[in-house]
Amino acid sequence: MKRNEHPRLLPCPFCGDEDTPTIGVNRTNSHYETYEVICTKCYLRLIGEPPFKSRDAAVSAWNHRAEVKYD
Repeated sequence: MKRNEHPRLLPCPFCGDEDTPTIGVNRTNSHYETYEVICTKCYLRLIGEPPFKSRDAAVSAWNHRAEVKYD
C-alpha cells in the first residue's frame, strides 16, 4: 500500500451494499477529529467507543468480521 492510501471498505455487513459505505469525520472540538463509517443505503453507523481517532482505525473496525463457524 502506498503512502496516503487507505484500505478499502468491505461491503456493509447488514445490507451487503458495496458502493455506499463511506467515512464520516466529526469535528467535535478544535483539538481533534473523530471518524465513523456510515452505510448510506441502510444507514448503519459504526461509531467507536472511545471514538476512532484515525481513518485507519475506523476502516479496520468496519472491516473486522466475526468468524463464522458452521457445524
